[in-house]
This record gives sequence, C-alpha cells and structure tokens, in this order.
Amino acid sequence: MGEVDSLKEVLKESFSKIREDIKKMTSELSGVKKENKELRERINTLEKTRQKASLKSEIMSKFDKNKKSVIKQKIIELIQFKKAPISEIKDIIVDQQKYCSKASFYRYVEELKRTGKVNSVTVNEREVYI
Repeated sequence: MGEVDSLKEVLKESFSKIREDIKKMTSELSGVKKENKELRERINTLEKTRQKASLKSEIMSKFDKNKKSVIKQKIIELIQFKKAPISEIKDIIVDQQKYCSKASFYRYVEELKRTGKVNSVTVNEREVYI
C-alpha cells in the first residue's frame, strides 16, 4: 500500500501543478486578448489617420497643379479691386501670404502683361498696373 499512497501523492502534486499552469495560461491568454484588442483599436486609428493624410495630399497635389493660375488670379484681383501699386501687391503675395517667390511673382506679372490681362502705364517714372 505504500507504493499506491506514494503514487497518489505524486499524482496529486502533478494535477496541482497542471491546475496552476492552466490558471497561469488562462491569465496570460486574457492579457494577450486585451493587448490584441488595444492593438486593433490603434491600427484602426492609424488607418483613419492615413486615409485623412492621403486625402490631404491629394488635395494639395491638385492645388499645386493649379497654383500658378490661382496666384495670377489673385494678382489680377488685387490690381483691379485694391488699385494697389505692384510693390504693395508683391508684399501681399510674396512676403505676407508666401504664395510664391519674388522671381515667380514678377514672372507671373510679365505673363499677365503679355497676355493682356493686366496693362501698365508709366506715371511719374513709375510703372502702374491697371
């Protein structure tokens, strides 16, 4: 009977260790499930952010394609409605709004003069745009 009792004791210890291992693994599994859920939420958030960034870059690329005509239209508006001298318009477009460089600004003005959308006259040795 000593061997049977000894065997029972060994089995009790083994099953006790198995139960502890199962509890530990259940706890770890619960933690992994929680972490997995958090990671999925972060992935969804990042995906939404990426989609917004993609939309923003698409809009910006469309603007970049039309940038030249938008700036030229702005120059025309300022000349016609504000009746401001070209130096003041340059300050608004280049320095304040930072739409383009100074060289680009004057290139756009020359294009507008060439196409007849803007006319210039000389008054008191200064070129005035109308």
